[in-house]
Amino acid sequence: MSGCNLPLTFCLFTDQNGKLADPRDAISYVPLCSPRKCPDAGAGPGKKLFAVSVRGYVVVYVQGMEFSPPIPFHVTSRVCLFAPPGARPDFSAMRLQCWCSTVTVNGETVGVDVGIRILSAARSCADEDVLVRAADGGYPGGEEICIWVKRVFDAVCFESLTGVTYDLLLPAQAVQYCARSDGAKMHYTDADELTEYGNTGILSPTAVSYYNLYSNGMLQPAVNYEITEGNLQFLTSDTPPDGQTVILSFVTFGKNHGREVQVINEQYVALAAPGKRIFTDADELVQYGHGGIPSPDGVSYFNLFINGALQPEANYQVTEGTLEITASDLPPTGAIIILESLVIRDSDGILLKAQAEFYNALSDGNKIYTDRTELFMYGASGIPEPETASYVNLFVNGVLQPPVNYTVRENLLTLDTLDAPIQKAPVTLQYVRVFVS
Repeated sequence: MSGCNLPLTFCLFTDQNGKLADPRDAISYVPLCSPRKCPDAGAGPGKKLFAVSVRGYVVVYVQGMEFSPPIPFHVTSRVCLFAPPGARPDFSAMRLQCWCSTVTVNGETVGVDVGIRILSAARSCADEDVLVRAADGGYPGGEEICIWVKRVFDAVCFESLTGVTYDLLLPAQAVQYCARSDGAKMHYTDADELTEYGNTGILSPTAVSYYNLYSNGMLQPAVNYEITEGNLQFLTSDTPPDGQTVILSFVTFGKNHGREVQVINEQYVALAAPGKRIFTDADELVQYGHGGIPSPDGVSYFNLFINGALQPEANYQVTEGTLEITASDLPPTGAIIILESLVIRDSDGILLKAQAEFYNALSDGNKIYTDRTELFMYGASGIPEPETASYVNLFVNGVLQPPVNYTVRENLLTLDTLDAPIQKAPVTLQYVRVFVS
């Protein structure tokens, strides 16, 4: 074991059930193939090359408490031994060491890298029967006795180095159902899905952690619709405009240390008024909900939409009962303001911390965006690898994009659509990171 650069964090070797293991029993050795002639020209006759998989488990501890499940590791090592016919390889652990360091993205810890070093002994040996003289005093049956021994023909030490990463992010799967309005339809089914954008159908609400509906580029309050498996029913008086996309976004989270995760998705809806910068519970349009503006202390993270456009965190502040628009430009009169609050808890009631990070740019009529095209007034995080987030969303001109429409890798966002966005259209790439407790 060894300390880490994360306070009071260390790693220990365990068995597959997480029980602390004696170093001699913590490592297993699995021969991978029949031995071959050792390629080392100076190895001498009878030397054979053995390949072995060195395997075990480590657990990360934080402040003395078990933080991770047993994390499996394995590394392939090769060693040359003199091995006459009938000899077999035998391996044992002599010294174990592990250490860890944090993986950070823009100052936020998203994982722990665990380094592992194992010093092992390798022997070529065979079981033999040996006749030895009996001890003084005689032995029934004669003066000699037969004993079983392990004969060692050769022995060497070798070192195995490897590493594993324990992800502190809660895994998530995000999928979308996309359809197109005909200006009259209020009921949509799996048969209406635009399969060029996906083929998931309308999932059961009980099979996912949470879901959202975007119609005409606008996040819809939950009272505007209802879904069952395979069916979406609008409950509004007006139908979506002809030709506009209807998008259902489904997010399913993994487990938090083996515990199921539940999500409460609440929406505060208000209308912008001339000169209005601060909104309170009294401004809520109660026909869409009456939960008010919750305290950030009880919320995993917020999303703010103004006229359908997802806002950078720099544009607003939330305290209990109050939403303040901090952007220099106020929302236009009559703009719909939706503050979405997501509360993510595990089955033990533990609130999971989350972070929403944004890359913002304005379309220049092209399909490729990099760190250099970022609007630095809203942040300077660039475009991280998508693997550094639980899931990623892309909004172009306020419209949520199907995953097939774009590709993300570090420092590069590529739109895979036929047409590029119109000039000056906002391009917002959202990284949602939900952390295990």
